[in-house]
Amino acid sequence: MSPAETALGLIELYSVARGLAALDAGCKAAAVELIFARPFCAGKFAGLWRGRVGEVRSALNAARRTGGELVVGECLLPAVHPDLPGALGASRASPRGASLGVVEAFNIAATLRAADAAAKAAAVELLEVRLAVGLGGRGYFTLAGETAAAAQAVEVAAALLVDEGLLVDRRLIPAPDPALLERLELLDPPNRS
Repeated sequence: MSPAETALGLIELYSVARGLAALDAGCKAAAVELIFARPFCAGKFAGLWRGRVGEVRSALNAARRTGGELVVGECLLPAVHPDLPGALGASRASPRGASLGVVEAFNIAATLRAADAAAKAAAVELLEVRLAVGLGGRGYFTLAGETAAAAQAVEVAAALLVDEGLLVDRRLIPAPDPALLERLELLDPPNRS
């Protein structure tokens, strides 16, 4: 499957039990890969699929029908930016000397949409996308690039979130201190550079 054909689809529910049933329905309805399935704060549950656009759409439709009134959020990202799947729950090393952008959203569907939009808006690299766990249902992502590109990507993501009323905060950190990046595991150790 080419990157242009790759889609991500997320569904979020206010029930663990209904969430499990909804994810099962989605998996049975389409040829998709379930890459994220977990409960998080306030009794919510979310799942994320990867696959071809039509298949992911079918999985989301089946999950939505099963989830019913307990579905609180969803998103479909067709032609997802290639950095996004690899940045989910992982920390990638920031290029040395790059500016660091951080964007935080009130929910995980909005976090995914904003991260995808940011990565597509400018020549930046998504370093990390964190969803819900340990964040009270929120999400955030970090990106790196030249200062102007990182600023543009952060502002595109922030504008999308402001329009949805879901922006918590955003920051651009030019030339972040290596100690910060090392602590966040966003900097390669010196012996690997």
